[in-house]
Amino acid sequence: MEIVKFKPKTEEESKKNLEYMLSIIDDFRSMVEKGEVEEFVISYMDSSSSVELSANCKDIVGAIGILEMSKQIVLHQVMD
Repeated sequence: MEIVKFKPKTEEESKKNLEYMLSIIDDFRSMVEKGEVEEFVISYMDSSSSVELSANCKDIVGAIGILEMSKQIVLHQVMD
């Protein structure tokens, strides 16, 4: 699975992007239902460019750790 996807430019790319986003959500839901996810942090930007963050972590240290690890994954994928 790609970690970083940039905003689609065409209508066809937008449709594929919607399918991609929904598949991520479906996969994540399945992992949660199976008990494979213990903690998570999800961030997103809505259509008005507001950034939202949802977290379910044992403590603040866990939340920050997940955010930092995620940042490193994104940076390494973009830089490679």
